[in-house]
Amino acid sequence: MASQRPLYHRFAWAFDLVVPDASAARVRRLAALLRAAGVRPPARILDAGCGTGNYARALARRGYRVVGVDRSARLLADARAKGAGAGLVFVRADLTTYRPGAPFAAALCRGVLNDVLDDRARDAVCATLARALAPGGVLLLDVRDWRRTAARKRFEPVTGRTVRTPRGRLSFRSDTRLDPARRRLLLREEIRLTSRRRNTVARNAFVMRCWTWAELRARLRRAGFARVRRVPPARVALPGDRLFAVAVSAPGTAAASSCWRRR
Repeated sequence: MASQRPLYHRFAWAFDLVVPDASAARVRRLAALLRAAGVRPPARILDAGCGTGNYARALARRGYRVVGVDRSARLLADARAKGAGAGLVFVRADLTTYRPGAPFAAALCRGVLNDVLDDRARDAVCATLARALAPGGVLLLDVRDWRRTAARKRFEPVTGRTVRTPRGRLSFRSDTRLDPARRRLLLREEIRLTSRRRNTVARNAFVMRCWTWAELRARLRRAGFARVRRVPPARVALPGDRLFAVAVSAPGTAAASSCWRRR
């Protein structure tokens, strides 16, 4: 299971070294989408599946009040260690059952739904996101596009990187096989930490389930979003194998409608 990935637990401290994210360009473009929708500081934003909190911190620095939610205690500990301050709170919760105390003006959900395999759980997370937003609230969400991801993985099934850390040399390797019948990625990961004192190896096999645009749009509409728009991933500095959606909860506000018309 993805929830048992060493990068979410034992090696959570190395997550940002192995899976670098939250580039300055991407944060700027996400912030621009929020502003276009009328979501301006100090509005409340939900970072759903916040991981180590990189996006939450970046948005908090821009003046937003951000609540980061994740179910990995280790990732949240790392997020808090990297700086929780004014306008920034981290909460441990499962997105299938999370109940916010007050509605949010916007929600960000980056890559999280690839780890949700079951249809019922996918609907539950989409419902949580819709329920968390105030009327006219905006959701920015991305997932893996099955067609483009499968095409890339056929030519690049193995990825990896080696980095030096204060704890030693860390090597990461990921090997992917395709399950076309169920649009799944079957992954095997290995993390090897080498130091003067000891060598540590952690291995894990897990599954990701990719998406099609038709499925993503249908689930968001069923959850209660009035409008769902597809945005080219390059517009938000994402890889080409992603699907990026901007969804507006009902009823839409004038500002959200303006964002909707932008192409």
